Amino acid sequence: PGELPRRLPDHLPVLLNAVRGGAVGLRTRTPARYLVAHLRARLQGDEVRHVMLDLTIRLEDGARVPALEISRAYPIVAPPLTGEEHAHAARALRVAVRRAAPTAHAGALAAIARRARRDLMRIGDYYSSLDAEMAQAVGRARPAEERARRAAKRAMLPEELDARRRQLCERLSARLDAELVAATIIETEVDRYAIPLRRRTVGGSVMLLQRAGDGVIEGPPCAGCDVAVIRLHLCDERLHPLCDACGHAGRLDRARCPGCKPPRPAPLAVAVEDATATLALGGALREAPPDDRP
Repeated sequence: PGELPRRLPDHLPVLLNAVRGGAVGLRTRTPARYLVAHLRARLQGDEVRHVMLDLTIRLEDGARVPALEISRAYPIVAPPLTGEEHAHAARALRVAVRRAAPTAHAGALAAIARRARRDLMRIGDYYSSLDAEMAQAVGRARPAEERARRAAKRAMLPEELDARRRQLCERLSARLDAELVAATIIETEVDRYAIPLRRRTVGGSVMLLQRAGDGVIEGPPCAGCDVAVIRLHLCDERLHPLCDACGHAGRLDRARCPGCKPPRPAPLAVAVEDATATLALGGALREAPPDDRP
């Protein structure tokens, strides 16, 4: 109809930079196993804070999926995790904690940044006033030996400032870890659909799953973050499925695809503007390196 284009519902699978390459494969119904994990993420800085994380992981490939509707579930005796399922779950939990815990602790990390910024300003004010007082003391000294001693003491202020900044960094450094509190294995049935697709001159397929219990559609795991994604970007060469955040708006050559070239995990860091970086202490200008931040 003649109207503005509408956005497709979020629960429907969409190919964002590829096209379907043929008829959808026959539906097959098979059992699937999931792990519902409850983790306590701990942030240890100047204080210790805890946040609970609830994750649902598809054990066959380690994809993180939406929570299952288990109001009509009943207890069964499930076999323990196989070696492959254990490896998928361990990898998925590590990736999930690395990505979700900083967001869950965003308020605490912001408080650490504010405290660091405030303490740096106080340290800067203290050493600025101390440097001014020591400069006056050098000018008041009459004997040359006394003047040299006071000047040498003033020249040590930059080293003392660096030591104070390192102490502040160590005191406010944020360390993040998590422990598994409880876990539940859920077994259900899923309908599987093999979707043929084509990206440029490369053809392939993806598998979509629809859970029989609640009807939720699950896609393949994102090659960048392991989240089951149904709004798919595909890389140019190997057709790695990627979510909106990892897909770089569809510009996915080998250098940009996190599946072809996995990025190195970035360490947790709290960066603030350093008010002491350019202080002129000891009678000389202090030049800060580009990354001179706690």
